[in-house]
Amino acid sequence: MSITATIFRSRDIDGGAHHRAFGLVAIVLAMAVFYVDTYTDIEGAIAVLYVVTMLLAAQATTRIGLIGLASVCAALTLISYGMTHGDDADLQSTVRLVVALAALGVTTVLLLKTEAARLTLLSANSALKESEARYRSIFDRTRVALWERDYSKLRSYLMDVRAQGITDLKAYGRTNPAMVDYCVGLIRVVAANEAAREMLGRDPWVSGL
Repeated sequence: MSITATIFRSRDIDGGAHHRAFGLVAIVLAMAVFYVDTYTDIEGAIAVLYVVTMLLAAQATTRIGLIGLASVCAALTLISYGMTHGDDADLQSTVRLVVALAALGVTTVLLLKTEAARLTLLSANSALKESEARYRSIFDRTRVALWERDYSKLRSYLMDVRAQGITDLKAYGRTNPAMVDYCVGLIRVVAANEAAREMLGRDPWVSGL
């Protein structure tokens, strides 16, 4: 596995080269924050803006990339503090330093938790796709005639009938013969394997055949 693959998310998984753009913007922003914090006279917790860098990088980097970038941002914060307040550190500048590092640390922890949840979701989705693929392979290749039916419309209709106060559906069906044909028409065949097609033919009532 290359270093790039270790740091940046896979395009195949996340789908989109624009994620790399987020990483590049994050790097540029980190450099800009360091320059402003170190070489300008602007007072304030400029280093807190490294949080924005982390948020942008989270769109493109893996857990290792996030940890690495957080370490770099923390190092830049300390270097900038040493260069600008090394000889005349005061309470205000020290408080700003602590606030910036704390914000960076909290943001990194939250982003790592989010990344862990994303990976768990991707893993579950991948397992679901593999399971579906195995089922579909068995469904399509077996020589036993199989087909899938959708009973959702029939269920909704029967629930509506019950809501009208009709509790004995058998008796209702005897007095209303057309109900049976109507109910059969609500059942939709959504898929059938080749064995079922050979047995039943490619009738138009079989959806997708």
